[in-house]
Amino acid sequence: MITVVLNQAFLNIYGYKNIDETRNIKLIDHYTPESYAEYMQRHERRLNGAPHQDTIEVDIIRKDGAIRHLQLSSTKLFWDGKEQALTIFNDVTERKQAEQLYNTLSESSPGGVYIAQNEKFVFTNTVFQKILAILRMSWQPLALKLWFTRKTGILSDRVPCKCLKGNAINLMCSGLSLKVVK
Repeated sequence: MITVVLNQAFLNIYGYKNIDETRNIKLIDHYTPESYAEYMQRHERRLNGAPHQDTIEVDIIRKDGAIRHLQLSSTKLFWDGKEQALTIFNDVTERKQAEQLYNTLSESSPGGVYIAQNEKFVFTNTVFQKILAILRMSWQPLALKLWFTRKTGILSDRVPCKCLKGNAINLMCSGLSLKVVK
């Protein structure tokens, strides 16, 4: 026998008013066609011995027809002396919408856009990728290391004019500062 424990947050995510409304539903019946296809692929892989994924993202169709993006995290635990599955449902719809908006805005930007963490790129738009490609072609024999100023992220608004060891290279249109290290 399977025991299912639901809370109000779960009901809100799926658009139900009370637990009684959920008695005869299967969660996979709420999956979008794409998420259902991904579910079937995961199920097939597990049947073939692949490990279970602890965290997945799925898209669901709420009771009112709205699409929601969920992150499901599950783990096994012992409860009342039996092995059980605990699954946390996190509605990440707003985060996904914000990411989509950011990507749209950054890709439509006429300038280079990047996000760096620990002096490594974690995101670059197409314009910035083209700038980096030009740098790679122009200074191919040199090893370049990214160097970001701690105060502003930009050393100056000058265009590149020197390419000697230790000199900073600044690109006015991108807000990027590079330092030649070799």
